[in-house]
Amino acid sequence: AKTCPVDEHCNALGTGRAVLEETSNTLVVSSDPDHLITTVGCENLIIIHTPDATLVARADHAEAVKAVQEKVARLFGQKYV
Repeated sequence: AKTCPVDEHCNALGTGRAVLEETSNTLVVSSDPDHLITTVGCENLIIIHTPDATLVARADHAEAVKAVQEKVARLFGQKYV
């Protein structure tokens, strides 16, 4: 499995362009190397950007992501999951 580099504030960065201000313990991932993600005052989040969808969730709710994926697939199709 690929591991994201972690900064001094325990943010895991799986993106080439990010500006995280007053942010800690947050996972930031983008499949688009030119897409910029910025955060201000965030803590314990999961932020995942793809060309089709963006997910923002509290890290302590990660187990609920599967149910959301199923709902999105049901409402909008597999393209978004």
